[in-house]
Amino acid sequence: MDAIRLLKELESENRLATPEDQETLSRFVGWGGIPAAFDDKNEAWTAEYTELKQALTPEEYREARASTLNAFYTSPTVIKAMYEALGNMGLQQGNVLEPSCGIGNFMGLLPDTMDGLKMYGVELDSISGKIAKQLYQKNHISVQGFETAEYPDSFFDCVIGNVPFGAYKVADRKYDRHNFMIHDYFIAKSLDLVRPGGVVAVVTSSGTMDKQNPNARQYIANRADLLGAVRLPNNAFQRNAGTGVVADILFFQKRDRASLEQPGWVELGTTPEGHTVNSYFVEHPEMVLGEFTMESTQYGKQETTVKPIGGAVLAEQLREAVKHIQGTITELDLEDSELEETVPSIPADPSIKNFSFANVDGKVYYRENSVMNLMELPALTTERVLGMIELRNLTQLLLQCQMEDGSDAEVAVLQQKLNMQYDRFTAQYGLISSNANRRAFSQDSSYCLLSSLELVDEEGKLNKVHGGATAINALYASARDVEIGYRKNLNREEKGEIAKYAAALIKPNDLVFLDAGTTTERVIDFITEKKAVYVTNAIGHAKRLVQAGCEAHILGGKFKLSTEAIVGIETVSELEKFNFTLGFIGTNGISRTAGFSTPDIDEAMVKRRALMQCRRPYILGDSGKFNQISPITFAGIEDAELITTEIKHGSFRDLENIIETAKK
Repeated sequence: MDAIRLLKELESENRLATPEDQETLSRFVGWGGIPAAFDDKNEAWTAEYTELKQALTPEEYREARASTLNAFYTSPTVIKAMYEALGNMGLQQGNVLEPSCGIGNFMGLLPDTMDGLKMYGVELDSISGKIAKQLYQKNHISVQGFETAEYPDSFFDCVIGNVPFGAYKVADRKYDRHNFMIHDYFIAKSLDLVRPGGVVAVVTSSGTMDKQNPNARQYIANRADLLGAVRLPNNAFQRNAGTGVVADILFFQKRDRASLEQPGWVELGTTPEGHTVNSYFVEHPEMVLGEFTMESTQYGKQETTVKPIGGAVLAEQLREAVKHIQGTITELDLEDSELEETVPSIPADPSIKNFSFANVDGKVYYRENSVMNLMELPALTTERVLGMIELRNLTQLLLQCQMEDGSDAEVAVLQQKLNMQYDRFTAQYGLISSNANRRAFSQDSSYCLLSSLELVDEEGKLNKVHGGATAINALYASARDVEIGYRKNLNREEKGEIAKYAAALIKPNDLVFLDAGTTTERVIDFITEKKAVYVTNAIGHAKRLVQAGCEAHILGGKFKLSTEAIVGIETVSELEKFNFTLGFIGTNGISRTAGFSTPDIDEAMVKRRALMQCRRPYILGDSGKFNQISPITFAGIEDAELITTEIKHGSFRDLENIIETAKK
């Protein structure tokens, strides 16, 4: 209570805690050990109950009482062992997140050798979270639920902590379909938040590894490798009723691509004594810090537990166990060029989207996962990029204002700012869609959004700025999607020829992306290669692939009825986990100046990311798509090979990336 009273005093005086204050605050250990203090019927705790009700606001009291379900104090012995394992892997600098951080026990025990880490924390309980902010004033700590924390994917180098235990779920639309228990949810989200090569090191319930249903483990195995696991004795953590809870320390390393294999630890096994546990612990008994035995729960049910070994010292056991955990926290690879000198970089700013440019004190940086690299660009190119960054930011602010039901006056102000900035930029550097500007900014994840501000004709003349001049409708594909049933019958014979040629390109063991669309759907009619694996963002495609005897996986995201496509940010995020050997992408428009285009920004984002993830990307387009321009360009005309029947338009005949099936 001393810590709570001091916290209230600091808040009322609006000041930071002094070192003496921090000594008092650090004695607060959370609510998990005193559920009786929240029981108004427990006469032995009446005084404590009354004191808490008087000291806390109704919201603080509700949060504190709720946290007694899953708040387990993590001993320094366990925390130090986890840092020792991470230190052996080479963790010294970068961004590190502690979800469900409590008062920041992991932050407080950070080794001196890791003082280069930039620490972040999330805590739902407001009292614990506010104390953490006072104890670790330089760290970035958010008082909110992990499900509402909006960190970018691939932002952190490491996630470490003791995740909440419990047989209940968290509402998060991105993960709801997986039906994760809260501890598995924390692991799944953490894996998305760490970059490829980064590590998630967590204390979690033994249920993650031992439950009968393997779905959560399979989900994790598709995205990460298990570097090692330690099963703790049942006295390492205590349930509210005073009985031991069995917990594991798990170390996962995120891969740079998805894996469809099923490692042994996804399944359960049986120990020589007949206990059913995860096969990892059957094969690695040295990682079990005790003896498997059976105990009766408070409900009379028999369950497997781990009895401590008499006389054993947990710190020594952990020190020996972490020696068996092998791994290296890898540095990010430089894919585009082999640089002799190290590219200057800074920790990523979470407000900058991944794979996007940023203006840092007048210099151009490019965010790639957990770092932002300085871009060495010519002076004029730097000016172009900085100008388009400003345009992009204003466009995103305007969209956010509209989506959050901003007032007409607020929208009008932002529209005016955007129009003025657009006019200044184009007066000096030309249209956003010009070749020079496209080359300079095409690697930005929001280039599709930015280029959608304007439409140009085949001669490169501006016909429309959204919100500005009037479009010449005869030259453009309609922004309204044509119903899919109608589009399937357009140029059906041509689509069949294109699809037949595309299907013949698929070889055994290929990982194939099949985009939503009527032409890509026809590819399924001609697929004979059953040893390839297919990934699609179309529910209909997935169903037909399975019916054809193929292994098919469907991406998650927002369902778009008119095109039967799965699209949106979640779909793009899932695509980033794959490295396809080849992919087939549909298009609504094919233009020398506007490239390949589509009517919908969400679809454009998916198509653009899919192209980037494919070793051999092909765009499928029949003759009806040529000289058509939809509002949003997702790729330049030479960014991928185009499969069509034959070129019927002279302006395209000099392009070497067009495959004409009629000539094959």
